[in-house]
Amino acid sequence: MNLVSIRLLQTVGLDKTLDFLVKLGFKRDELPNGLSLALGSASLTPLEMARGYALLSNGGFRVEPWYIDTVTRGDDDIDYEAHPAVACSNCSPGMVTVNRDGRQYPLAERVVSPEAMYLMRDMMQDVIKRGTGRGALALGRDDLAGKTGTTNDQRDAWFSGFNSNLVATVWVGKDSNDTLAEYGAQVALPIWVDYMRGALKDMPSATMERPSGIVTATIDPDTGKRLHSGQGGISELFRKDHLPPYQERTMRKELEEQSGSEGTGTFEAIF
Repeated sequence: MNLVSIRLLQTVGLDKTLDFLVKLGFKRDELPNGLSLALGSASLTPLEMARGYALLSNGGFRVEPWYIDTVTRGDDDIDYEAHPAVACSNCSPGMVTVNRDGRQYPLAERVVSPEAMYLMRDMMQDVIKRGTGRGALALGRDDLAGKTGTTNDQRDAWFSGFNSNLVATVWVGKDSNDTLAEYGAQVALPIWVDYMRGALKDMPSATMERPSGIVTATIDPDTGKRLHSGQGGISELFRKDHLPPYQERTMRKELEEQSGSEGTGTFEAIF
């Protein structure tokens, strides 16, 4: 299954992918310059991972971590006040600042389209609904998405997850770099669930609104092509301008034989 990711990276192009990752905020000299990039061979810190996942959470805006809000002298004198760039998915084009809690902040740059972010979130919600992150279902929420991770020889175990208001990354490993003999779903995910249970307590669901450029289509799960109404298949999300072509309608072999149209195989040829 890993070959799928490698072929995708080959198709997109290594240099183009690295340039895009730099645009997202990662440092190029810390990223592997090879196809192993598709397998997660980059060595990143939990903070770098959380910053990357913040784009998925906020709809595609690049934000930087910051630690100190204000430094005051006495009760009234402010020596320092942070003004980090913040995300704003509903801000009008051309806006450069946004008001948050009575303070003005610069507007962060959107580096990924909301359509791409919506599709990524939908895939990562499946990780929790039916994948390795199913342990997060214990929280009873409909707005969570994330991904488990386990490195070679089970030396590092990860889980990063989010909704539209909060991102949290958990890493578990040993200073000696010896194996944990555990997977991310076994040791990192339970920590994340425990943290999120308190952090999201009494907080309403925070999902991303579907962009107008995203549509639903029914496809054949074997070919990926679009099906006509009444042909079965499964529903998938697509960008409106990237819908797959329709699949040629075919008839079952026994119907071909009954109709005397053996070999044509098409709906139109028979009817």
